[in-house]
Amino acid sequence: MPTSVVPTLRGVAALALAVCAGGGAATAAEGAGQAACNGRAQVQQGTLEGSVADGVCRFRAVPYAAPPVEGLRFRPPSAPETWSGVRDAATATNVVCPRTAANVTESYAGEQPGSDREDCLYLNVTTPSAAAAAPRPVIVFFHGGAFRSGSGFQEDFDGARLALAGDVVVVTVNSRLGALGYLELGDRVPELAGSGNNGLRDQIAALRWVRTNAAAFGGDPDNITAAGQSAGAISIAAMLAGNPQPLMRRAILQSGNGYLVRSAAQARGTAAEFLSGTDPAALATMPVAQLMALQGKLEGAHPVSGSFLFGPNVDGDLVPGPVNARLREGSAAGIDLLLGTTANEATFFALPRPVLTLVPALANPFFPKPLGSSLLQVTAAYSGGLSTLAGPLAPLRQRPLMRMLTDQLFRVPATRMADAQQGHGRTYMSRFDWRAPDTTDPSRAVGSTHVMDLAFWFGGLRTSWVPGAAPRGAADLAARRQLSDQMIGAWTSFARTGRPAPPAGLSWPAYETTDRETLIWNTKSTLASRPDETQRRSWGTFAFDNLTYNLPVG
Repeated sequence: MPTSVVPTLRGVAALALAVCAGGGAATAAEGAGQAACNGRAQVQQGTLEGSVADGVCRFRAVPYAAPPVEGLRFRPPSAPETWSGVRDAATATNVVCPRTAANVTESYAGEQPGSDREDCLYLNVTTPSAAAAAPRPVIVFFHGGAFRSGSGFQEDFDGARLALAGDVVVVTVNSRLGALGYLELGDRVPELAGSGNNGLRDQIAALRWVRTNAAAFGGDPDNITAAGQSAGAISIAAMLAGNPQPLMRRAILQSGNGYLVRSAAQARGTAAEFLSGTDPAALATMPVAQLMALQGKLEGAHPVSGSFLFGPNVDGDLVPGPVNARLREGSAAGIDLLLGTTANEATFFALPRPVLTLVPALANPFFPKPLGSSLLQVTAAYSGGLSTLAGPLAPLRQRPLMRMLTDQLFRVPATRMADAQQGHGRTYMSRFDWRAPDTTDPSRAVGSTHVMDLAFWFGGLRTSWVPGAAPRGAADLAARRQLSDQMIGAWTSFARTGRPAPPAGLSWPAYETTDRETLIWNTKSTLASRPDETQRRSWGTFAFDNLTYNLPVG
């Protein structure tokens, strides 16, 4: 059986040295050209046989760690086993880690049905099949899904368009979800201390595997960009707190930030409630369906906030401290950041729960207690000054509640991360403002909602899951394609050089605390200085350290 990584390693850098032990990182040969891909790749574990079509090579379901089954459940990831002969990596296998029932909004990225398959620590690699003059930049993408759903195998995460447009290698990753990846059992089972961050350890193991094997796919192991959306971006933020320089050169965080990394108290409280009435010793051998049922019961007990119970936490070890504080100390020195949000993030969470827009009390768990009386000051800043959507009922979704949630959970914490990284690395900021040009149901208009930008970053342009957002004719589709091409160009140029390419005719300077210049993505993109500054400033000195919901904590 492969050797487990010791769970008490200090920070990301230490873990990077231990995962996949026995294989040092490959080094790019300076100036060496890359031969055309013939569908085969020699990685550390053995030979892979992928597929070649439409200008790209694809390698699917490649194991980057041992299956976390039997005695490895709730344990850190272990090194993957080797194989003899040639491993089939061409079959279009869709691998989904165990999770609770899909939320109605999760169709956004073509999510597959859930499974009981704990053997799910696999990744996909897509690389241009043509020869290259030099090793290619590598983008490693971590999916969203609130750490309880999603998969790196979702159809909308096909990396072909990114790979071809930017001449880059694209990797998409699975990691353990929910209780299997983020249930902290150390208080009840001391030998499992640290289990509350094992999903994060999986992702770090994947980055380490990519660095070790990048050259096999024409990639540059010294030029890796970690990219993530929502939960994936939160994971990267947690990594940035732990000196991740051995793992990545740059990082792209869309709709996720350091504030959304849980506190240790939150992780303990979630575990205590999960284990209420359950023998923790039974979890090691419990059928996975039964374990997921326990998770679903816990989530169901907390409307709205139940979707946010699991995720990385500041454990003082792998994640040594609050992300922004660590950034100010230089934990991510030398790493370039590209931070982005959408204009109307919070409306996504009201899609399956329209009552959220009518009963603000349902959102109370999100608003931090330390704000105290200053919450009134914040609320006042959102009573006007921001645009509302068209339609007679649309303001219900644009009331102060929605705007405050967007800023509290996403936009303002992103600016705090950018502030904290000043002097340690270049940072760029963007906001996705595109929305459907019309809607047949104004009462459900959601604007530039959470997740919608992924259709443009990956180029699939599938937005039909948003009410009224299906393409409306050839001209509309062409405008969307042009915006998508510009956004893909920004991601891939950032991965190559550390500077995102702006649309033609615009400049995109690095973010700094005076002008706070932000690229606004839209059919006609613009550069904005200090967007919605009144609202940003209204949060005052609130630290945005770690999200602790207003729920019982241990």
